[in-house]
Amino acid sequence: MVQEMNDNIIYQLLISLGICSESSVEEVWLNARDKNDVKVMKDTKSGVVFLSKTNHIDDTYYADKSDLSYWNSSNRAQALHQTFSDDQR
Repeated sequence: MVQEMNDNIIYQLLISLGICSESSVEEVWLNARDKNDVKVMKDTKSGVVFLSKTNHIDDTYYADKSDLSYWNSSNRAQALHQTFSDDQR
């Protein structure tokens, strides 16, 4: 798990910002909904929940999607625009 977390860009960002520490992160779920090799982690001090791996996350996955019916948008740029105010809160 240690090497896995060292390669995790979200974990490294949280550490660098002082939001969490190595000793305050715990595993809260064995796997993500659709990725059996990705665990759900939580920082016990800040309450931040994040995934144990980030190497499966890529903007191109979403950029190439069409029919983003969840946001009632036809492309990623439109979806981001429509949800901007919600994302900011």
